[in-house]
Amino acid sequence: MTDTLLAILDPFVADVVHADVTCAELWVLAARVEAATGAPADDLDALVDQAHADGLLVLDAGGLGLRPCGACHPGAGAPGLPLAA
Repeated sequence: MTDTLLAILDPFVADVVHADVTCAELWVLAARVEAATGAPADDLDALVDQAHADGLLVLDAGGLGLRPCGACHPGAGAPGLPLAA
């Protein structure tokens, strides 16, 4: 594991970041994946790829001063998920 953090910017609220790519608040991301594939958006790689294509994927989000999403950050810890090395 590394200390690099993966996070997804909220498509509707500029200063909110999501740590869980499957967060219900990222429904627009899932809808775009489903429209492109014709299947339910249950492939995490496809969701991350779509976030990247939409310009929503950020690395090392911990120091950007963004607010964590309340739905995927209960307790509002540091934003982001560790990436595998």
